[in-house]
Amino acid sequence: MSSKRVVDFFKRSTFAVVGASKDPSKFGNKVLKCYIAHEKPVIPVHRTEKSIEGLYCAPSLSKLSPDILIDVGVSIVTAPPVTRQVLEEGLDLGKT
Repeated sequence: MSSKRVVDFFKRSTFAVVGASKDPSKFGNKVLKCYIAHEKPVIPVHRTEKSIEGLYCAPSLSKLSPDILIDVGVSIVTAPPVTRQVLEEGLDLGKT
């Protein structure tokens, strides 16, 4: 990925971490904490958890507010089959 794309990604107004975890040893938790440490507005996305690191969890990308979806940067930290579902959901959301 080019450095311009990385810079553009971090200019997003909000970030979502799909696969966020309460377990501090998992990458989903580490990625979430990195956004928090850099004072980025972030939403953990997890099917069953209600909150992680004191933040409300969205159960899926499609449950995010349309206002957020306009300019959200998404980090996906999931197993390959789940990642495929998340990508398909994101593509569907981009069509609306």
